[in-house]
Amino acid sequence: MAKLLKISGRTLGLLLEWTLIFLIAFAFAIRTSPVQTYLAEKATNYLSEELGAKIKVDKVAIVFIDKVALDRVLVLDQQGDTLFAADRLLVKMNEIDLSKKKYSVQSMAINEAFVHIQRSRDNVFNYAFLKEYFVKEEKKKNAILFKVEEVSIRNSHMRYDDHRKPRRTSGVDYWHIDAENINGSVKGIQVKEDIITGTIESLTLNEKSGFKLKKLFTELEVSPRGILLSELDLQSNDSQLKSSKFNMLSNNYRCFKYFVDSVSFDAKIDESDLSLKDV
Repeated sequence: MAKLLKISGRTLGLLLEWTLIFLIAFAFAIRTSPVQTYLAEKATNYLSEELGAKIKVDKVAIVFIDKVALDRVLVLDQQGDTLFAADRLLVKMNEIDLSKKKYSVQSMAINEAFVHIQRSRDNVFNYAFLKEYFVKEEKKKNAILFKVEEVSIRNSHMRYDDHRKPRRTSGVDYWHIDAENINGSVKGIQVKEDIITGTIESLTLNEKSGFKLKKLFTELEVSPRGILLSELDLQSNDSQLKSSKFNMLSNNYRCFKYFVDSVSFDAKIDESDLSLKDV
């Protein structure tokens, strides 16, 4: 009997020892980039099947518990065209409270990204499938609160194509925008229910028409009642616009689909220089 108890005790001790070794090994493995990348690949493959569109991340590195680097991110739309791509996304978290649906990000760096927003002849945006999948109607008590202290954008490129409209051969084509060399910083972003607020500290870009934005600073609010800009300071090669209030007012977000007929301006222009080249 004593021998049996001794054997059982030794077996249990070895089992606990190997379990501890396994847990330690797993804890170290999960912190390695190859394992993190493998898990991310499984997650993106599942999401790709769910969405009916390809999502890919070449490499994932989780630094400590609050910092994540994603290399060579690719998101295609359901037509197989690139919706979003980035050489690197670096995110540092502040707080995640799932019970209260509060998410706080300290910083987000987006390097060498490409965004292509398209609107079909049937008036459907190419990102609509993402909105349908991720965004659900929430009661106010369950509303998500999302904060980002700072977003930086480096050497990025954005295109917008409204395929309902023909292309223009001169001037800025507002239905087919192609902006390169986008660099900027946005601070204090907060998304609560259907209201987005933040401050654009700096934004520069070159548009295919030849227009160059040398500086943009403004405090921003986007909500169903419109796009509200304050302390606006916009500079191009030939113009400088300063406005303590520059509001584009609407009754709901749908009004921006019919901008000319449904959006009104409420602005106070301070001393500014406007070149006809930029009009």
